[in-house]
Amino acid sequence: MQLQNAFAYRDPCSMTDEDYQPLMDLASHFIPCNKSLFWSKTKDLVHRFTKANHDFLTLEDTLVGYIADELSWCGDLATGINYQSCPKWSECENNPGTIYWKMASKMFAEAACGTVQVMLNGSIETGAFRNDSFFGGIEVPNLNPDKISTMHIWLMHDMDGPQSETQYVKVPGQKDYDSDLRPENRQRYDEVIISPGAYIHPIISIQRFCRIL
Repeated sequence: MQLQNAFAYRDPCSMTDEDYQPLMDLASHFIPCNKSLFWSKTKDLVHRFTKANHDFLTLEDTLVGYIADELSWCGDLATGINYQSCPKWSECENNPGTIYWKMASKMFAEAACGTVQVMLNGSIETGAFRNDSFFGGIEVPNLNPDKISTMHIWLMHDMDGPQSETQYVKVPGQKDYDSDLRPENRQRYDEVIISPGAYIHPIISIQRFCRIL
């Protein structure tokens, strides 16, 4: 009912954070340290992994994520709920789904602590890390460097597909890297660890680590 109350009888392109705040407050819950697993363009793979391995939680494994996963919804000024079609992000950014997932992603990132895991897709032409993705644009800026000790990045490849070049992620709250951290001065790792205290670190490909189906 809290979800329906947030968008029913509303212009589907006029949603705000305040509309969902009561639901977010009601559905928020404690996430243990070292359990948070973020992802971008690896949804099927990451959820097959968490289904088999219960050591980690994605956003969709939390209550806020579970109740809205794979759903599309929006209001209608006349009938209350539009059961036929809803605007996409490209049509209006403030649609019910986009606002909901932005808030849920922000809340999930703010709750993360200890060591966090990230599963990215290294076989897409646009690059594994994108500033305009939910992970790059919402979750990374809302990670708290005072609560996060380490970030492990898993760069997943389609065994038959292309493999992306080295990329960089800026950890929130840190300065730009200096000459000592230029790519040619960095050691290459099979498993990459990004620490909030180390400015900018590379995401290095784990060659043929896993097939993305």
